[in-house]
Amino acid sequence: MPRDIYVLANIKGGIGKTTLAIDLAAPLDRAGANPLLLGADPQQSLLAWYDPDGPLAHLTVRPAVSEADLVRDLADNADHSAVVIDTAGFGNRTAIAGCGRPGAARRGDGRAGR
Repeated sequence: MPRDIYVLANIKGGIGKTTLAIDLAAPLDRAGANPLLLGADPQQSLLAWYDPDGPLAHLTVRPAVSEADLVRDLADNADHSAVVIDTAGFGNRTAIAGCGRPGAARRGDGRAGR
């Protein structure tokens, strides 16, 4: 299980979650975290914006279109010390599952990001 899980979610779409996911992966990569990027947004915006020829081309980017995909990817990727999950928002069950995993990032007020 990865040590740190960052779930980017908001009830509203179009607020920059995908951009933030990519921008968060860069410093995590520089810090040696070997982040895994999971696109849990049904539109798969993360995969559309990911540049396979860009400076982060060596990162693993994968769709996690269901709760089962997400749970499997988190369990099967111990070589990644960080996972960044781009979601469609809290109406998305995959986002809710990601927030409930051990290691999920906390909100600014310290509570679990639910």
